[in-house]
Amino acid sequence: MANDPREALRKARVEFTRGLPGRLAKIRDALMGLQHRFDGKHAEQFHVTSHALSGMAATFDAHEMAEGAHLLAQLGRAWRNEGAVTAAGLAEGQRLLGLLDATVTAFLAKEEADSSEN
Repeated sequence: MANDPREALRKARVEFTRGLPGRLAKIRDALMGLQHRFDGKHAEQFHVTSHALSGMAATFDAHEMAEGAHLLAQLGRAWRNEGAVTAAGLAEGQRLLGLLDATVTAFLAKEEADSSEN
């Protein structure tokens, strides 16, 4: 069926899953860019990418991933609004990104296992 909503959702989930490594890389790159000096462009990239990931993850019931990305987005928004980032903030960003990375790895492993069962 050409307009099958289940098929459309399945395809969207596949695209979301395929895009996760790239999204994490963008967040990581932005964080790396902030380690030497504050740059509004990097703070914005960190915030926007984390925020978008949070919403997409929630759409696909990846609630732990959504929460982790949400926390990163809040941190990035604060940096952007304050126009500065502290060493403690960077350490927190790295800690949260590590947790998110582990969550994404677990999600990808589950998606792989589920797809090989079908």
